[in-house]
Amino acid sequence: FAPDPSSSVTALDDCPYKEGSRCLLCLEDFDDEHESSSMHGQHMKFWKQITDRMAMLCLDLEKLPQDGYRQMGLASAWRGELWQALRVSPAPPKSVLAPFWQRVVLRHLAPADSTSKNDRETAAGLQALLKEALKAARGAGNESQETSQEKAEKDISAAVASLDKRVSGLTNISITPAVAALEDL
Repeated sequence: FAPDPSSSVTALDDCPYKEGSRCLLCLEDFDDEHESSSMHGQHMKFWKQITDRMAMLCLDLEKLPQDGYRQMGLASAWRGELWQALRVSPAPPKSVLAPFWQRVVLRHLAPADSTSKNDRETAAGLQALLKEALKAARGAGNESQETSQEKAEKDISAAVASLDKRVSGLTNISITPAVAALEDL
């Protein structure tokens, strides 16, 4: 996929799969009805899948020496590895892969320009750029989206608070210390 200059994203916090009021994943107008549609939900699952694949490859990058030495072709080699990983079965539809590649990967990892503060040819610089790319991909469309672990932790806290309130109303005993002790086990 070659980047399409006519569909460039201008701000880092723009949703990479939306262009104006158009959803680039589903090729439909983006509105509340579309956002809650099963087709958009399926495409968002693929978006999350390829974002997770990119995150896993970022862990591999952490294994490289962080000595600041330039490694010519590092960003190009990494983009090639990422391209292969994103296309592993189950491969996302092209309508999902194209905006991800053009508006997340290439936008952050394309050949360096003079305005870039991070050197794409050092492991540390490439890592910084990848963190920006992952942030853009993960924040796409729903900045308030929580990870399942964060949601579970909030649900547990709410349940403990509710139970604590009910129990203390009956017996004037707080169960919070008991729950904390159980969590320490």
